[in-house]
Amino acid sequence: MCIPPLELPRSDWPPNFKFGGTLPRKEVPADYAYPVWWDEIVDNSTRPELERKKVVFVAQGTVVQDYGDMILPTIRGLADRRDLIVMAVLGAKGAELRLSDGEALPCNVRVVDYLLYDAALPFTDVFAVTGGYGALSHGVTNGVPMVLAGDSEDKIEVSLRGESAGCAIALRSGKPSQGKIVGAINAILEDVGYKTRALALRKQAEEFKPLDVVEQEMLALLR
Repeated sequence: MCIPPLELPRSDWPPNFKFGGTLPRKEVPADYAYPVWWDEIVDNSTRPELERKKVVFVAQGTVVQDYGDMILPTIRGLADRRDLIVMAVLGAKGAELRLSDGEALPCNVRVVDYLLYDAALPFTDVFAVTGGYGALSHGVTNGVPMVLAGDSEDKIEVSLRGESAGCAIALRSGKPSQGKIVGAINAILEDVGYKTRALALRKQAEEFKPLDVVEQEMLALLR
């Protein structure tokens, strides 16, 4: 269930193998409860390019939720960036972000316990996440370049696929340093090629009908 560029090159596919495409974006419900600061994100997106702040969306994922792995290093590393808004999504309803004693939340950071990826990503310039294939798929279907971390479950393999496809930088670590995270985010913001490639992958993903493929293949097994 992916598009060809998201799979590493190989020559031993079985003859009946086919790509089904990534799962499509989910529509956000009309009555979805957005964070109290959401209007700021929407308003920012309507500003002229030279006035608009870039938006970094950082998330920990839903399996391994140690916020010291990705979220805290990201918000600390970008704390002095007045040209950015950092959306930090904790990945679990009711979750709280605990800072060190005496540490204040940077003024450019907006935190929420839970937010649909497909609600946040259309307003995002860089998606920094400790996540697996689900996170990669969301980034691709929204045309957003990514910084991918993680070394458990499928995360190393997934991050390398994102990097090979040209839409992501793989950090190759479950606990990347603050410097590596910020360096990768800056690299994507400074190189329009990542965004161009992400948009090309989104267009390719839109050409597939993955749910139809699943239905067809399941029905074929019953014949």
